[in-house]
Amino acid sequence: MTGLADMHCGAHPALPAGWSCPSCERILCSGCTAVGVIGVPVCAACGHGVATLYVTRAEAFPWAESWPRALGWMWTKEAMGLLALFAVVLQVLLSLGPSAWVAARVLEAGWLSVTVARTSAAMNPFDPRAFGELPRVLRGPVPRWLAAAGVPLLVAAWLSTLGSRAVTWGSVGAWASALALVGILPPALVVAGLEGPGRAVAWPWALPEWIRRLGADLLPLHAFAAVAVGMEFVDGTLAPFSAGDMSLELSYVKAFIPRFLSVLSLAGLGCLAGHLLWTRASGLGHGPAEADRVPRVREAPSGTYVPPARDPAELEAERARRYAPIDLETEEAPAEGPVERAQRVAAQGDYAAAAALLWSVVAVPGATDGARALVILARLHVERLGEPRLGETLYRRVVAEHPGTSAAAYAQARLDEDG
Repeated sequence: MTGLADMHCGAHPALPAGWSCPSCERILCSGCTAVGVIGVPVCAACGHGVATLYVTRAEAFPWAESWPRALGWMWTKEAMGLLALFAVVLQVLLSLGPSAWVAARVLEAGWLSVTVARTSAAMNPFDPRAFGELPRVLRGPVPRWLAAAGVPLLVAAWLSTLGSRAVTWGSVGAWASALALVGILPPALVVAGLEGPGRAVAWPWALPEWIRRLGADLLPLHAFAAVAVGMEFVDGTLAPFSAGDMSLELSYVKAFIPRFLSVLSLAGLGCLAGHLLWTRASGLGHGPAEADRVPRVREAPSGTYVPPARDPAELEAERARRYAPIDLETEEAPAEGPVERAQRVAAQGDYAAAAALLWSVVAVPGATDGARALVILARLHVERLGEPRLGETLYRRVVAEHPGTSAAAYAQARLDEDG
């Protein structure tokens, strides 16, 4: 629905509108909307059911305001414990030789893709069960983002000879591949995480167009990528920890600190990439477009609906005119319509058949005479079929489904009479 981002309540212009009333055509905020008898939102002015206004997640959660909250997954004891354990496993694997170094990097790439995938689906990426998704991402997202970021990663692997030596701070190749990774990895992760209509392989020549589309939203991702790459430099630069030839000669305990900070930064990068996909879903082609709709106002309705007082004489006249056009005990036949036909059958004494006819009317959503059929059906069950509880349920249904109408007023009066 276009233009909803700037729509405000008609009665309170400073407040955003979250509902619209088709009856009185008001645009409503949470204070102008009330909760009806069965929990559905109604207009606090007229009592009619209201329609919720939906917007895309990009409108409801602007990236500039919502991206810091995407990091909230990380700041729990469970997440920190899992990241620390993962950092230890990586550090050990990276120090065991070329084969283990390659395995560690593949594990790291898969874990990063799992983080992106789960965050883009609004799921906790730091649930230990998330590692069960590794086989899926190793067949899908990981190859897709490696297609774009693979060249600087291969350069890094070649410079460090698969972890057998450290690369010094003065290495021009190391800095060039590090800067390339900082620039390429964030957009490659976002594009590789796409699922649905926009799914694509992030080839290097396609990245400039994606970087243009994502724009300034990539800046926080670049910052986390820079910290992760910087920690790789500290921890032996592009080489893993090696007790024998690591240029900084750090102990295992001290080497764990930059490794943990690197893992923490990659976790933040994955959370942000996934949140960017979740936020801009339909704009990027991530998932079905219909899933990218959220209520514009997330507060629950807080208004109060007070039904207007009815004059007893007017109410009695309404009863006689609208809901009992014939006496059920007479043989008089009114103009034939579905409800009148049921009344004629009831007048002939076949109350069960009349009830069946009325049930067929109320079963049709939006039936023109649905409210009236419900009221007469309730009367039949209470007055002729000896089922007062079912009749009371039907009266309550009239009040709930047709608020503010004369049918609801009649049904409510009957409920009040029966106590």
